[in-house]
Amino acid sequence: MIREYQADADDLLRSGWRIGAEDFCDWLAEKLARRGRRDERAKERRETDAALAEAIVQRELAKVRWREIDLAQHPKGHPVKTNIARRLRGESSMSRQWIADRLKMGSPSYLSALTSVDSKV
Repeated sequence: MIREYQADADDLLRSGWRIGAEDFCDWLAEKLARRGRRDERAKERRETDAALAEAIVQRELAKVRWREIDLAQHPKGHPVKTNIARRLRGESSMSRQWIADRLKMGSPSYLSALTSVDSKV
């Protein structure tokens, strides 16, 4: 009976369940603010990278005293959004699609045009 219970518990953990508080991934991402190791799983690396990118977004929004709703209310090419996007492109491995969606900036190609060094848009 105990072995069956242990096997069920192991299966639950393998299927994506996590142990720890809701903010455990954020805490872990902060502790692991580094590039992935060769033996690290891709899913774990993506989760860590997403948490780090989200922390950057939250810090930058706090600096300019914006809320989430402000991202949707301001134009796609607003300088604040562009600066956050540049920082994300430089400091995270998140895709242009993720950044464009997260900051409500339209398409990934528009994001690239806005964040390029010699942007004329």
